[in-house]
Amino acid sequence: MVGRVGRDSFGSELVNSLQIAGVHTEYVLVDKEVNSGIAAITVDDTGENQIIIVPGANGRVDATDVEHLTSLLPGASALLLQLEIPMSAVLAAQAARHVGVTVILDPAPAQIKVPDELYHLVDIITPNEIEAGQLAGFTVNDPESAFVAAAILRQRGCENCDYQIRQSRSCVCNPRRSILCACIFSYSC
Repeated sequence: MVGRVGRDSFGSELVNSLQIAGVHTEYVLVDKEVNSGIAAITVDDTGENQIIIVPGANGRVDATDVEHLTSLLPGASALLLQLEIPMSAVLAAQAARHVGVTVILDPAPAQIKVPDELYHLVDIITPNEIEAGQLAGFTVNDPESAFVAAAILRQRGCENCDYQIRQSRSCVCNPRRSILCACIFSYSC
């Protein structure tokens, strides 16, 4: 794993948990100048999550971290990226693409503008309905709107889209323009 944590209890606890789980953390930098990134999750009156993010060390991932990542890619099968780090680091997907590593992008937190070149580097994008709506420019709240949003993301260069809709359904849209929707929890469908 490549990333950053702050020199605080959150950072040390996270690194320790990763190590216990067998994750290699030699490239998780402890940033002495800022705290670890945190997120507070609240639920609004309609039951939707609202996430408040303080990036901390995550917001300082830079070229040095990308260099560490590049050295690890030849032995990797996939690279998972999120938008919680600076976009310049997310564009490390170029290095993964260059060595044939599958690039998975979780576009969280939701952003209206994502660089066009990023879509061409992503094999699988995994937005929830809010993120899909931000990326596509309209509300995504059912399989039909997910399919239209997937077509837009495919036009931008992303091949496969896996959407989570209403906390209970997952829709996978692929290059054959087919869509598969399945219930994640049968009692919710």
